[in-house]
Amino acid sequence: MWVEKSEDMLVEKTGEVHPGLVVTGMAVATVFGIPRMGPTFGGMLFSGRKAAEVAAKIIGHKKSDSESLNRECKETVMV
Repeated sequence: MWVEKSEDMLVEKTGEVHPGLVVTGMAVATVFGIPRMGPTFGGMLFSGRKAAEVAAKIIGHKKSDSESLNRECKETVMV
């Protein structure tokens, strides 16, 4: 058990592991095989925060595509 190192690794590796799939918290430990006994509550919070930022960035890139699709759907419904 190495709390500082495992927490740092947990936050460092939090992110998108497959297109559209973001891992956070203990899922990061499982995916990357890092120690599960080290990360504490603070590490989980930082991991979640980073995952939210990654997800927001992913959604932001896809937002322009979905906005045009939404407009097309609304136009179709109105017709």
